[in-house]
Amino acid sequence: MNKEELKKTVSMNSRIMQRSGKSIIVIDLNTLVPLLDQLDEPDEYMDTALKLGQQLLEVQAQRDKAEKELVELKSTKPRKPVVPEFVAEFIVDYKEQGYTLANAIFNIATGREDMDIEEYLREHPKKFVQAYDDGYTVEKEKKYEVKDKDDCFLLTKNSEGEVINAYSKVVYKNKGQLTEKEIKDYDERFMAFAVPVEELEE
Repeated sequence: MNKEELKKTVSMNSRIMQRSGKSIIVIDLNTLVPLLDQLDEPDEYMDTALKLGQQLLEVQAQRDKAEKELVELKSTKPRKPVVPEFVAEFIVDYKEQGYTLANAIFNIATGREDMDIEEYLREHPKKFVQAYDDGYTVEKEKKYEVKDKDDCFLLTKNSEGEVINAYSKVVYKNKGQLTEKEIKDYDERFMAFAVPVEELEE
């Protein structure tokens, strides 16, 4: 391809734009570079333009790759940690009082909070920090019914949500369904009578 043919091809594959009162020819680099490469006798100017075009294409490819990696990175953002209900309640309570993460960790570490939250922080420090700072998903805790061999409820909840001792065949709605923590907080010996709700449904 000679220069005249190049000019004609560029004219056919370009468009005119107005910028700062001047008319400029705009052509896609992916179109221009192969055309420059087809010149029969490229002079120094055309040779420089070809090299510059190739460099620009490389930069564009790197930019496209970076943008793609950024999109992939955003799509693989770590999910919010799943935490037990008592941890979620602790975080909500502390944040409502205006406590920072540092305040919470200090109070837990110095024995000012319940043993269960202290144990959770000790065993899952990274998850606790992420949950406090970035949010969380509440874990669906396993529920149990505490009954004797005669199918009578031994534990249930009163109207205020407190676990109480009972001996009844029937309880109001799901008041007889308790978490392991609720049972142990009342008296861990009752766990010997605890049966998972899922097993009862089967």
